[in-house]
Amino acid sequence: MIAYITGYAGIPSPPIERRGLGCSDHVRVGKYPARFWRLGMRKRICCVVVFAMASLAMAQTRPRTPFVFRTAINEANASRPNDNKNRLVAVLLNSGFTALYSTQDGGLYMTRTGTPGETNKTYSQVTFGQVLSFSGGAVLHRNTASQKWEILNNGTAVSSKNVYKGFTLSGNNVALRYAVVAGASTVSISETPEYVAGGSGGLRRTITVAGLEAGQSVRLRLNGGVATETWAAQSGGTISGTNPMYLTVSANGTAIITGSWN
Repeated sequence: MIAYITGYAGIPSPPIERRGLGCSDHVRVGKYPARFWRLGMRKRICCVVVFAMASLAMAQTRPRTPFVFRTAINEANASRPNDNKNRLVAVLLNSGFTALYSTQDGGLYMTRTGTPGETNKTYSQVTFGQVLSFSGGAVLHRNTASQKWEILNNGTAVSSKNVYKGFTLSGNNVALRYAVVAGASTVSISETPEYVAGGSGGLRRTITVAGLEAGQSVRLRLNGGVATETWAAQSGGTISGTNPMYLTVSANGTAIITGSWN
């Protein structure tokens, strides 16, 4: 009995003679041994698994489109709009948890619960920017450090400037980009946030560092100073101190940290 089996990348394999329920190494597919065909099957299975994992990562849902946008917030509910905190990027990770990144200070400025308003869906000409409001919820984290990242030369911090480089989208994931500049040195930072359950809410921060030279490291100030918070490093960096608390990354690559608030 002769059957055709779809081969790797959709190309039909040569005919195979069926003998019982399986193929031994002595059964041949055309001029190729069956073990060669099985290797192709393994490649196809691996491709399917990788594709499925990638699809799962892209399947996270966001509360609306766009879920990332430039904005401002009125922290004190002041009557004067110029009391706003401006130059922020809001990332609506789910319907009840928002991370706000500063384009001025170099990283995560605030996390909070509550339902974000709809005022940022369309542009309106206002003097002090599009102000994002929330219904319910509370501020969990507010990092007021003027420069959140700094370069260390042989363990000693040097004067550093944080420069916002925009963000890129890949499906439902966003990467916020910064440069940390100290003299002739420039280190590139990319951060992808994601909500994780824990306490009043949790945040996983996947941080990629590039451009470190020999003897250099970078550190990020983590303290939020609002609710009780816990930070833990999963890989690629170390956390030290209490107030201030720092993440230190000593090699180019990826660091993953998780924060939670109670």
